[in-house]
Amino acid sequence: MQTTSILRRAGAVLALLIVALSVDVGLPLAFERYATPTDITWHNYRALEPNSIDTLVLGSSFASFGINPDALDAELGSRSYNLATMAQTLPNSLDTLRSALADHKIERVILCIGSDSLQHASQYDREVAFLQAKSLGDSAPDILRNVATLALDEDNFSNSKSLGWIFPWAYTATQFDAEYVADNIRKRLDYPDPTDAMEIEGPPWRYMGDGHCAYDSWLDYQTMTSNQLAIATAEPFRDKNLRELCDLLEFCSDHNLPTYVVIAPHPDYANLALQDPDYPRLMASLKELVEAHGATYLDCNLIDPSIYRPLNEDFSDQEHLNPGGSQHYSTALGSFIATSEANGELKSFSYDDWDAYLDSFDDIELCYTEYEVRDGEVALTAGSVAKPNVEVEYQLEVAHEQEGDYEVAQPFSTESTFNIPIDGNGALEIRVTVRAVGSTSSDDARIWHHTIWY
Repeated sequence: MQTTSILRRAGAVLALLIVALSVDVGLPLAFERYATPTDITWHNYRALEPNSIDTLVLGSSFASFGINPDALDAELGSRSYNLATMAQTLPNSLDTLRSALADHKIERVILCIGSDSLQHASQYDREVAFLQAKSLGDSAPDILRNVATLALDEDNFSNSKSLGWIFPWAYTATQFDAEYVADNIRKRLDYPDPTDAMEIEGPPWRYMGDGHCAYDSWLDYQTMTSNQLAIATAEPFRDKNLRELCDLLEFCSDHNLPTYVVIAPHPDYANLALQDPDYPRLMASLKELVEAHGATYLDCNLIDPSIYRPLNEDFSDQEHLNPGGSQHYSTALGSFIATSEANGELKSFSYDDWDAYLDSFDDIELCYTEYEVRDGEVALTAGSVAKPNVEVEYQLEVAHEQEGDYEVAQPFSTESTFNIPIDGNGALEIRVTVRAVGSTSSDDARIWHHTIWY
């Protein structure tokens, strides 16, 4: 009798566990957005033939949206795949490399990062998304490793994030309404290949192939405000992130893998803005660490501009390259690596030559403006990114919606704040021009313009 009761209880517990697991598996299928860049990158990787690639690209969106394997391979004669993903952590990169080595004869590793990859804590929701995408198709031991990487991370272990992987939908869901859930489930059923679902949905980014994605857009330099600039800082690197980088580099060294640590390119204005002397010292310390582990370090912002410098139109936003920009960058990167492997010298600036590096840019690279619509006026404050020794002046022009012609509201002066009277409702076309004091040439001037509704 007692044995029967125990068996009944055990059966009830088992049934409850099965229901709980079914719900926990079903909820991500319903709530996790289908056909994300991470989904598509891993799905297409799983479709590769064994031993079909020899070069692996790792890193965060700097790599995922920046390195085009086709352009890289054209220069290197390689067969590469881009397994970088959004906000990929260095432990994620290491787990990715382990999996790729089990599937392919990897002969070269390219890790593309930005300084903030080492300055900031990881984005937990992106880690969960990576866990979900990578584990789909992994072996049981690899899945356990993926979970352990997330759950045992020192940033997560002492808090609820150590168990977040059990409820991934709580971190990766974007909406919870019935229409979204129904559409998400329908796409999963109708399009087993997430690449097809992405093409039907038509997001602002495109899948370019071999793991590479890119936003099909262009950065508008003439409408920017200060909170859109995305300029790197000299904030110290986190010790934890540096240890994780060392772990990855030591793994590559132990497996005799030629490894390239690449700093992703920035827009010109973002590089000229790096006038804090602590920044080149910080990056020089990173270069020293990378080279001490036997890897090759390449800051793509320091390359001699006669060889490579990204164009303004290469960027989709303040940090990421668009399809044309990734083609331009990846062709150059492939050439750099080929030169390095042929024991050639790359022409580039050194962090010790930072002043000369800053001098390689135009006197003024950007004009940006903040504005606020107040009672009876529009208040503007202009700013610019210029060389340290360049004094600038601003001109304000205004066109009222009904008139259409610009009129000079304030001629060139060093004053950078403006107040424009308004009455009722309407629109103003604003144009702010910045130039070096006393200059009469428009070639070096930079313009900000915007339509302001009131």
